[in-house]
Amino acid sequence: AAGDTYLNIEKVIGSAYDDLLVSAGPGNVLQGGTGNDVYILGVQDVIIVEAAGEGTDEIRTALTSFSTANYANVERLTYTGTGAANLTGGAGDDILTGGVGNDILDGAGGNDILIGSGGADQLIGGSGTDTASYVNAGVAVTVNLKTGVHTGDAAGDTFSGIEVLSGSNFDDTFIGNGTTITFDGGAGTDTIDYSASTAVNVTLGAAGVTTAASGGDAEGNSLVNIERVVGSSFADTLASSTSGHALVGGAGDDIYLVGDQGVTITEAAGGGTDEIRTTLATYSMAAFANVERLTFIGTGASNLTGNAGNNVMTGGTGNDTLNGGAGSDVLDGGNGNDTLIGGAGADQLIGGAGTDTASYGSSGAAVTVNLKTGVNTGDAAGDTFSGIEVFLGSSSKDTFVGNGTTVTFNGGVGTDTVSYSTSATGVTVTLGAGGVTTVASGGDAQGNSLLNIEQVIGSAFADTLGSTATATQTLQGGGGNDTYVVISQNTVITEAAGGGDDEIRTTATSYSMAAFANVEHLTYTGTGNATLTGNAGDNVITGGTGNDTLIGGAGADRLIGGAGTDTASYANAAAAITLDLNTGVHTGDAAGDTFSGIEAFVGSNFNDTFFSSALADTLNGGAGTLDTIDYSLSGTAVEVNLTTNVVSGGDAAGDVLANFERVVGSSFADTLASSTSGHTLVGGAGDDIYLVDDQGVTITEAAGEGTDEIRTTLTTYSMENYANVERLTFTGTGNATLTGNSGDNIITGGTGNDTLNGGGGNDQLHGGSGDDTLNLISGTGFADGGNDGDTYHVNIALAAIIKDTGVGGSDTVYLDRVQSLADLDQIRIGDDLVLQSHGDAQSGSGYENATVILQDWYAGADTIEFFHLADGTQLSGPLFLRPVYSKATARGCSCLALEVT
Repeated sequence: AAGDTYLNIEKVIGSAYDDLLVSAGPGNVLQGGTGNDVYILGVQDVIIVEAAGEGTDEIRTALTSFSTANYANVERLTYTGTGAANLTGGAGDDILTGGVGNDILDGAGGNDILIGSGGADQLIGGSGTDTASYVNAGVAVTVNLKTGVHTGDAAGDTFSGIEVLSGSNFDDTFIGNGTTITFDGGAGTDTIDYSASTAVNVTLGAAGVTTAASGGDAEGNSLVNIERVVGSSFADTLASSTSGHALVGGAGDDIYLVGDQGVTITEAAGGGTDEIRTTLATYSMAAFANVERLTFIGTGASNLTGNAGNNVMTGGTGNDTLNGGAGSDVLDGGNGNDTLIGGAGADQLIGGAGTDTASYGSSGAAVTVNLKTGVNTGDAAGDTFSGIEVFLGSSSKDTFVGNGTTVTFNGGVGTDTVSYSTSATGVTVTLGAGGVTTVASGGDAQGNSLLNIEQVIGSAFADTLGSTATATQTLQGGGGNDTYVVISQNTVITEAAGGGDDEIRTTATSYSMAAFANVEHLTYTGTGNATLTGNAGDNVITGGTGNDTLIGGAGADRLIGGAGTDTASYANAAAAITLDLNTGVHTGDAAGDTFSGIEAFVGSNFNDTFFSSALADTLNGGAGTLDTIDYSLSGTAVEVNLTTNVVSGGDAAGDVLANFERVVGSSFADTLASSTSGHTLVGGAGDDIYLVDDQGVTITEAAGEGTDEIRTTLTTYSMENYANVERLTFTGTGNATLTGNSGDNIITGGTGNDTLNGGGGNDQLHGGSGDDTLNLISGTGFADGGNDGDTYHVNIALAAIIKDTGVGGSDTVYLDRVQSLADLDQIRIGDDLVLQSHGDAQSGSGYENATVILQDWYAGADTIEFFHLADGTQLSGPLFLRPVYSKATARGCSCLALEVT
């Protein structure tokens, strides 16, 4: 039809599409057909033909009065003029749209929509369910059915027969008046306001969902697409389950039924005692000030959080968590196993049925919960409890005080304490490892269960305090004779001075109570081999069935080994000890100690002294450099080898020794041995024998303590530093050099070519087999070279006796103090040949008064072949078989010297 021109045409039939048909004259017929057709009419009496179901069709007219009563199946009538229009609908469902003037829109029959647009319009619905709509408004409208004073496009409008009021695309406000009507907010965030009403009951639905309100100005109201409701000054019930909705209660004790955390609650201060009820499993009213109550009305478990005010929170039948937050709250868990978190403020925690917990787990500081006095601190200050079975502490150092009721104290994170210091009787308490619950009993602990508690304070009576943890825990007994049962050294024991006679019992195989003052007893209750260490006090330390080591430390301790091979050790002593197993009188850390069932003793790191008893003792000198094993009180002689630790005889019989560097023998003939430099052998009284295989072994003998002998296998040995030892004997197989001391020695060589040095004193030198050298240096002396070719050096002023009956080899005597043959006198006395320097030898020359007696020379002991004088003269032994010459003969006298018989 584009470009067509019509003349004298009275009827137009449109297409099957959206047609635009215009008529300015009367009597014309316009037939749009299917499609959404628009008819523009300049007169009322144009005939429009539309069949049912042929689209949504519209008449547009500038006529100020127009009715669609005769236009069936045309749905819309729009005024396009500028004046005040009077539009009337037909029997069907019409949409009447006014203009900018003060229009009258009358829907007549059907369910009509009246859009007044601008101006103060009269909107008359007629029969059916009719809507006054502001969908085309350019700004938000307020429709106040109570006062009739409206705003926006609704300003001045009046309504009659209107069942629905529909807002704009902006944030509209509707105010009901208790009539039956539907408020449809449309687009935007729209408000239904009952602030001038008596109490109302309003539920906001999701978008497009209609809900019914009641009470006061809400009576008969239906609401759709309303996002905000303002209640009255009375006790309203406002509800929503749609995020983004806002409920404003106003004054009065309001109830909010909330099904979504995104619903906003607004209450002014002093606006009554208000309550939120919810079915949400998790809900917080922390952002909603001035609401006092929160109640869970669902069926499962809930997690509810209050606000900063004084809240009353009520759980349901499930396992609820109620968090009051700040303020003095009342938390009622109801049925189920509930957790109640009072937060700050003086809270009332009511557990109800089930196993309920008063929790301070989110507290920023430590709390004290004192069930005995009711005086609490921290977030628990002022709190009261009813039906609470569990108390959970904060992450700081909390303290719990029981009162003998059935309750669980859970310390949570932090180092937490349960105290029974005011209990009227003793308690039995065991602390478990983290996460392990233990049950206490007795006094104020009766019925208590403990979890995550790191410290317990006992009563003033006899408590039993224990720990099954390996982490650090503290047991504080207080007064009374307390018993501590522990498995780990990490458990700290605290006892005040005078706090009773206390005992630690442990299964730990290594345990020390050195750091735990004022505890008196330590007992091993395990089955292994334990090492137990006492403190500085007077302890009783008791081992178990194994091979235990007991370390008493300072103080007068009683060490009880029990079964097994047990050791009393002083390895940790700060100074040397003396341990006398005969008298029981000890020194150092051993002072005052007594022993029962102890089979072995270990010394300190210093130079200790052990007195062995007549029993079979096991003794270890420890780490000192000169530890002494003393058998001076033995009733018979002992045999002790410090190097091999082989002992026997007297008090040494059965002893097992280790780490001793010094031995003191008995008053009898002891045999003491060592081949280790640094060892010291002290024989004491009696004829002692020293078996020595190292020159560094020290021999100590007092004067008059018997005739003592050193026996050695060393090829070089001197006893010149060992006074009061009389004998030195070589027991080896090589060639030995032996030197005596300043006393009267008997020095005996072996089978080798030995050198024997007499030293000071009247010595006896016995060479034995081999080509020996015997040096008589001082005193009167005696020398017997034995078999083989021996050499004698005589350098003494007094008489020296030489007896050589041995065979084999050539023996030689060096008369070092006879200057020459002219000074030599020979005298026979019995069977002895006496050789001496002549009496007129120059005084002070070193050659006077020298005498050598060749014992039994004339009785067959004439086996010395050569003699040497100081000037080098060598004489043959047979010379002395001739008549004896005097000095005069030696000088050429022809007279014969007399032989003295």
